[in-house]
Amino acid sequence: MITITQDINGIYPVYNDSYIKFESTLSAQTYAEITVPEYTNAFKVYPDLDGEYLFNLKEIVKAKFNSNGFADTISQPTGWGKSFTGTYDTQDLSIKVYNNATSETLTGTTYEFFKSVKQIDEEIYTGNTAQILNVSSNDNGIDYALTYFEGYPFSFDLQRITSGEVINIKNLNTTDDVTMTATSTDSFKVYVDKGSSNWTTTSYLPIMDIVNRLEIKVDGVFKTNLRLRRVENCNGLYLKWFNNDGGYSYYLFEEFYTDRISRRVLNTIANNSFNNVGSLQSPTKVTGVEGTQSYNVKAVVDANDRKILESLYTSPSVQLYSKQEAYQVGTWFDVQISGNYSAATKKNKNEVRFSIILPELITPRL
Repeated sequence: MITITQDINGIYPVYNDSYIKFESTLSAQTYAEITVPEYTNAFKVYPDLDGEYLFNLKEIVKAKFNSNGFADTISQPTGWGKSFTGTYDTQDLSIKVYNNATSETLTGTTYEFFKSVKQIDEEIYTGNTAQILNVSSNDNGIDYALTYFEGYPFSFDLQRITSGEVINIKNLNTTDDVTMTATSTDSFKVYVDKGSSNWTTTSYLPIMDIVNRLEIKVDGVFKTNLRLRRVENCNGLYLKWFNNDGGYSYYLFEEFYTDRISRRVLNTIANNSFNNVGSLQSPTKVTGVEGTQSYNVKAVVDANDRKILESLYTSPSVQLYSKQEAYQVGTWFDVQISGNYSAATKKNKNEVRFSIILPELITPRL
């Protein structure tokens, strides 16, 4: 009999090591093969001196999530919610242990994985599959607090909703509520603002200019609390980034910033016109210049937003919105950020400063 002695539980973060250990009662065993449906060849492993096998699922599962990188490729629906693929997946595998004469097999082993990562001091929230893909304000996978800047695209993601389940979102400040239905067993994106219209302007689920207490239920069962702070009448530089929890975070930075352009000469060539002193011009000429534009930005954030901004500094995908005014339809484009993150945990308010590095400028070159 094959027994798994160390397992992985819950919807497991795919960018963390995912070691499983197993042992077998088969006598004189020599090796084991782990079969994964997506791979033609089985993975062969050997036991240690105590007869225990060790296998890390991380690399074979991570490859399944790499097709779109970290880009947000979900097309915006006509409604306000949508099931989407690419962040949640299941992995089936079978284990066969051999000796020189026979073998035994363990089948039916299925694991759930998610496109996220956990740090050493963080835990996997196993009790709520409708958790929001962002920092949990009470570190419990149930309570969340987000800031929403009205007139800019804003959404939040729920980890996994089963196909056919009905999501109910109720604003406890106003008692208004709405329902959405999952069309597949995947993550679910809830759109609050599309940049040109939002819940409030369409009277779908009006959001007040205060902290709105949103209650999320799935098939009538309470799952998640979201304290959504709405900020109106604002302009600035709006960033979106892939966060550690597998979703996307948003924040609007102050509208006044420092715009900086730097240059680097690519090459020079001789420019000998065979002139003497008095008529001699420059002996060389520049073939082209590499130009880089950056914005030095800042924002004053509270303790909750400070925690959300932490993942910005390690995110593999950061995008800047092309419009700096609310209710202007723009596009997202990739940028880099530069700077160090520091905050005094004793203070409720902290100033965050860093540079947004825009794509390389297109310059004339020989």
